Amino acid sequence: MRFRPLLVLLLLISVAASADDLAGRRLLFVSGEADGAATLMILDLAQPLLPRPLASMCDEDGAPLTASQATLSPEADAVAFRYGAPGGSGRIHLLDPSVPGELRPFGNHEADADEGMPDWSPDGSMLALISDRGGTVDLYVVDALEGELSRRLTNDDARESDPAWHPDAVGLAYVGDADGDEEIYLTDALGGAPRQLTHNTWADLDPVWHPDGRRLALVTTVPGEKLVPASPSAPDSGGAKAAFGPESPYVDIETAPATVVVENRDIVMLDTVDGSLEFVVSSPGSDIQPAFSADGRYLAFASDRSGDYELYVYDLETGFLKQVTFNSAADDLNPLWLEER
Repeated sequence: MRFRPLLVLLLLISVAASADDLAGRRLLFVSGEADGAATLMILDLAQPLLPRPLASMCDEDGAPLTASQATLSPEADAVAFRYGAPGGSGRIHLLDPSVPGELRPFGNHEADADEGMPDWSPDGSMLALISDRGGTVDLYVVDALEGELSRRLTNDDARESDPAWHPDAVGLAYVGDADGDEEIYLTDALGGAPRQLTHNTWADLDPVWHPDGRRLALVTTVPGEKLVPASPSAPDSGGAKAAFGPESPYVDIETAPATVVVENRDIVMLDTVDGSLEFVVSSPGSDIQPAFSADGRYLAFASDRSGDYELYVYDLETGFLKQVTFNSAADDLNPLWLEER
């Protein structure tokens, strides 16, 4: 027992050092608003209460527009993101994070196509994106300089999403529902038959490569039960209600409190060589959209563990977890490290 004060002191030093190491680091993220608009924001982790907007997300008539699904170029000098009316189709736009407000459309966009989920290749020459330009929702690779279509990597009735370039650009991980639920797949950058990496009976989402090129962080859906009290303030549709979840905000129940089946989302690490899974971030809420810092030490993610979606940073070396946004009026999502890769 006489060693406990020393252990406590070392823990405090470790926590303080981890917090200090975040000084000078910045995150880019998407902040949603009640009117349906969503704005790209920059957050200096040394001043977490003072995020600043990158651009006004409204059309010429002042109607709200939504920015989402952002990706940062390897040199951190351009942001690509999906941009469009809430609930409508969108297209890829570009923004220089050092010149707030100057948005420009990307590539040769087909008028009726809905495109999004861009991811920049490690050398900055290509953008992977999801598009329905061919009649089905598929994965494409587009020249990042000219905006010209380079190749179509999938062509089937399944829905693909969330492409993530391998750090060596040899291939892309992505989400597909070819086997009936959403699983993680790996395809060669030049195309060919994909390799299925996960085989669960629940959804696996949001893959992102660790800089070591071997491991993937991803979001896995864990079914379970939760005791939920009735929420009298919830919109009424003929029964008691319980507040729950980003996808299905309200659950019909007969009495309150009640036990309902929920889908809890946790962040796990998948070793793509031996197939092993390790839980990294888990909470009673949904932990989603992981993003590694360039050195692989920190994992930023969004979580609704506090009631709405806020951003958190987890130190993979020390286990230190820090909440970095505090915006109860909006959901903060899609964190990206604003740094060169």
